[in-house]
Amino acid sequence: MRTRLIRRSIATVTGVVALATVGALLVPTAAFANHVYVFTDSVEWDVDVDEDGDISDAAPFDFANDSYGWNDDAFDGFGFLTLTDTVEGTWDFADDDGVAVSNIVQGGTSVITMTGTTTGWDFPYTVVLTLTLEGNYAHWAYDISTANPVGLANSAVTFSGDLGSNGTSQYPVNSANTLVSHDASTNGDPVMGYNVVTDGVFGGWAATALNEDVEATADAASEFDVYLVLHGYTPCANGFELAVAAVTALVPTLPATFGERYDDAGTCITVTPLSLIRGVPVNQVLVYTIDPALTTPSGGEDWWSIRVSYFIDELVPTVVDNLPAGLTAASAVQPDGSIVVTISGTPTTLGTFNSRLLFAQIDGEEGFNQIRSNFAITVADPPRPELAATGTDVLVPIGLASLLLLTGLGMAVIARRRLA
Repeated sequence: MRTRLIRRSIATVTGVVALATVGALLVPTAAFANHVYVFTDSVEWDVDVDEDGDISDAAPFDFANDSYGWNDDAFDGFGFLTLTDTVEGTWDFADDDGVAVSNIVQGGTSVITMTGTTTGWDFPYTVVLTLTLEGNYAHWAYDISTANPVGLANSAVTFSGDLGSNGTSQYPVNSANTLVSHDASTNGDPVMGYNVVTDGVFGGWAATALNEDVEATADAASEFDVYLVLHGYTPCANGFELAVAAVTALVPTLPATFGERYDDAGTCITVTPLSLIRGVPVNQVLVYTIDPALTTPSGGEDWWSIRVSYFIDELVPTVVDNLPAGLTAASAVQPDGSIVVTISGTPTTLGTFNSRLLFAQIDGEEGFNQIRSNFAITVADPPRPELAATGTDVLVPIGLASLLLLTGLGMAVIARRRLA
């Protein structure tokens, strides 16, 4: 099921609007007991921090600019571990005292550690879970030990969860230890990839199209790690297909790429690069083109659908960041809803800068349906005056003068010989 309300904020703007910056005091209360919202720099995770370490939902979120992407409803509960011993029985992992050790850094890397022990078994098992959230990634790391003289030979673990894609769930990749899931772009759920690393005998992923329940199993494992990457997408320029391709390429290497940040796939706005001269004042309007998906209503009822024009009927603040030193940006909404973005100032630093234009619709204090468009600004030194005046290499006239001088000397020598 979808967990965020449909967003409909229609307003008129006549000036420049700045995006609010989220802070630690703005972390909302989660809907489930023991759950809190944990933010990395690029994803909002709804995490159980005291009992079993599951994630009940997740959505792309730009922490620095307090703005959601286009997708949500990743999970309806994901990240449960069940331990089975063929003699002792079955046990669902849970923290012993319901109080985990948490180092939560909103907007950064968070680590949550839980320890669970089977009770009432002749030979208890101890399971330590370390859940790490960073960038677009989550990592469940389980360390499993037992007092049983035969060790872990009689044991098996099952890691399971319920995806928010429900009856539209698709699994285009299910090979060896990797899995990719999505909802065929019908409900706006993110694309996700999974990778299991274990020293046990891995039994594979159980995942069936149109069924939201997934699980992975392993026998005799003392280490069982699940890596997850979440990738959002816009409705523009094959965003969904690009997200699927990106996750498909990533899943074999999730442990190595863990912690990276990925922007929503699909370019909605293309900005013309700027070429500027160091020390020369500029007051230049950005030239950009808009994908038709942003101006053509889709008619959908979900919040991520474009029910109306992205620019005309919604409040759209604008941010430009990573500008070269000496430059600032300002934006103004025109009567027709278009937005004029102007770069002004005097650039002082040479180089090519990967700047970013950011748009987001606004609902209350939060942004949503964020668009991030990177573009290049090149700052070069002014051309040398002689080059600008003649358009030729300054060494050419010097060379000609030298040649004429040598020729003159040579002719003088010949003339002297003739007179003698």
